[in-house]
Amino acid sequence: MGYEAIRLQRPLAVDDIVSVHYFEYSSNYYFEGERHDFWEFLYVDKGELDVRAGDVVQHLKKGQIIFHKPGEFHALSANGVVAPNLVVVGFVCHGEAMRFFENRVLSVGDSGRALLARIVEEGEAAFSTPLNDPQTMQLARREGAPFGAEQLIGSSIEQLLIGFIRRGADEAAAAAKPTSLIRERTQQEFIDRVSKYLEDNIAKRLTLSDICRDNLVGRSYLQKIFREKTGGGAMEYFGTLKIDAAKRMIREGTHNFTEIAALLGYNSIHYFSRHFKKVTGMTPSEYASSVKILATKNRVDTSSFLETSKTANYFPDEPFQLPFTNHFGVQFRNASCELAISRETYAEIDNKSSFTKGKIYSDDYCQKHRENCLKNFDLNMNFFKSLSHQEFEEAITTFLKEFPDFFEIKLLTECREVSGYYIMVLDNFCQAYIGTSKDIYKRIRSHWSTTLNFDRLIFGNVNNSIIAIDCFKALDTTRIFISPSSDTFSREDEYIKAFPSKFLLNRTSGGRKESFADAISSGKTRKLL
Repeated sequence: MGYEAIRLQRPLAVDDIVSVHYFEYSSNYYFEGERHDFWEFLYVDKGELDVRAGDVVQHLKKGQIIFHKPGEFHALSANGVVAPNLVVVGFVCHGEAMRFFENRVLSVGDSGRALLARIVEEGEAAFSTPLNDPQTMQLARREGAPFGAEQLIGSSIEQLLIGFIRRGADEAAAAAKPTSLIRERTQQEFIDRVSKYLEDNIAKRLTLSDICRDNLVGRSYLQKIFREKTGGGAMEYFGTLKIDAAKRMIREGTHNFTEIAALLGYNSIHYFSRHFKKVTGMTPSEYASSVKILATKNRVDTSSFLETSKTANYFPDEPFQLPFTNHFGVQFRNASCELAISRETYAEIDNKSSFTKGKIYSDDYCQKHRENCLKNFDLNMNFFKSLSHQEFEEAITTFLKEFPDFFEIKLLTECREVSGYYIMVLDNFCQAYIGTSKDIYKRIRSHWSTTLNFDRLIFGNVNNSIIAIDCFKALDTTRIFISPSSDTFSREDEYIKAFPSKFLLNRTSGGRKESFADAISSGKTRKLL
C-alpha cells in the first residue's frame, strides 16, 4: 500500500492582509469612525483607550485587544489624560471559527505579545508603507524584503487567533486544576510588586540599594529575577519606565522638556535628552515632531466623549520599538542615527581644529564657541518662524515655472548615479537648499548623515551665520526636486540667484570651488537681529 498525503485542515486561514499599523497617539486623539468589509484587531500596547464597536463602548487598557468583525462600525478616542500606543491590523479571514471573536475584548499573554511583535517586525520588513500612517489604503511591497516575511505575518495572525480560541475552550478546565507553577507565580508576583514600587517612585533618583532596601530583597536575587523576566536589570527597567512616562508626557503636551526632566528625577535636561535618545533612538524634540506629524494626518484631536465601561484584567508589558524609519524610500535604523535637527545635540564640543592639523582648542574656547553656536541656532530658529509659509510656497512655484526642468521625486533611490541639480525643501523652516552632484542620491544622503565640524558651525559671526544644510537631518527634508543634467555646476549659481535669499540655506555662491578660501570669499550671511 502506497503512502497517501492528507491535506491539513485550516479552520482559520489568513491569506490576505489589509493593514499593519503601530501608532503612538496624543492623549486627546479621536478617530471619528469607519466600517469596512474585513476583520480588524486593535491592541493597546500602552495607555488607555475608549473604543466604540457598533452600539457598545469598551474601555481598553494596556495589554487588551478588541476585534471588529466585517461591516461593524468602530470609532476610538483617547481619554484626554493618558496617551495610547496601539497595534492595528486589518486582515481577511472567512472561517466559521471567527465568530468566537465577535463582541470580545481579550487579554494578551506573553505568547500573544510575542506574536504581535513578530507581526509588527515582519510588517516593517515586508512593506515600504510607513506603519504609523493612518491614511494607508493599500500596502506597498518593499523591494528586497526578507524571504517569507509576508507568510510569517499570516501565520503569526493565525497562531494568535488559534491561541485565543484554545485558551477560551480550556479556561474553565484550567481554573479547576491545582497549579504546579507556584514558584513561577511567586516570581511574577514579586516582579509585579517591585514594578509597582518603581512606578510609584518614578520621580525619584533611586539606586539599586534603595530598591533592595525598600523591597526587602537581596541584590543578586533582584537582578536574577528581573533579567529572567524582563531581559535586563532592575535599573534598566526603571530607566525604561521613566522614558515611557516621558513619551506619554510629550504626547499629552502639558509639560516642556525641562519640566518633564525634573518631574522624572533627571539631574539635567541634557542627561534626560541623552537617556531618551539612547532608549528610543530619537531626541525628545524629534519624538515630539513625529507625534505632531502623525496627529495632523486625516485625524483630529478633541476631548474624549465616549462613555467608559469595565473590561477584563490585563497584563502589562513593554511597548514595541520599531527598528526603522523609512523616508524618501531610504531606511534609517532608529537606534543608530539622528533623524531631525535638535538644539540638544546641535553643538557638541570637539576640541580638534578642522583648519590646522594637530591644533587643539582650549576648554575656554570650546565653551565660548558652543555658547555662540547655540545663540546663533536660536537666532536662526526665530528667523525661520518669522517667515511666511505662503510666500515660501509662492517662491517655489515661481522658481519651478521659470525652470521647468525641475520635477519632484518621491523616492531618493530613483536618483542613484543620476547627475544634475537638486533642491531640498525644508517646509517646517521655510527653507530650501540648491545643490549639484554627479550622483544626487549619494550627495543628499551625505547631507543627511554628515556631522559638521564644531569649529565650522558659524560661517560669519554669531549674528549673521546661516545654519548649514549639513546640520539638518533626514526628516527635516520634506520635498525634493531634481533637474537631471550631465553638465553640473555651470547653472548652480543661476539657480541660487533666482531664489529669494531669505528662503535659502546656501552659505556660498554656486559653482565649483577650488579651495576652502574660494568658499570663504563667496560666503553668504543674513541679518538675524
